[in-house]
Amino acid sequence: MYHRFGENKYPSTNIREEQLVSHLKYLKDQGFNFILARDLLFEDKLQKKTISITVDDAYLSFFEVGLPIFEKYEIPVTLF
Repeated sequence: MYHRFGENKYPSTNIREEQLVSHLKYLKDQGFNFILARDLLFEDKLQKKTISITVDDAYLSFFEVGLPIFEKYEIPVTLF
């Protein structure tokens, strides 16, 4: 679960862009299957290495910073 992206004035809930990229590259390199949170309810969607990434609170930095990174790496993400 993530909250803010590139908002350094909120260190307890922020992640730097390069950290997010590093996390996503690592998960992809390790062969994880990415699914939306809603799909966790369906057993046929779950594989051995399945992960669902969520973002809480819908801060503007998700749309301006985070979402373009998730889209670049073609990783689905659920916003709460």
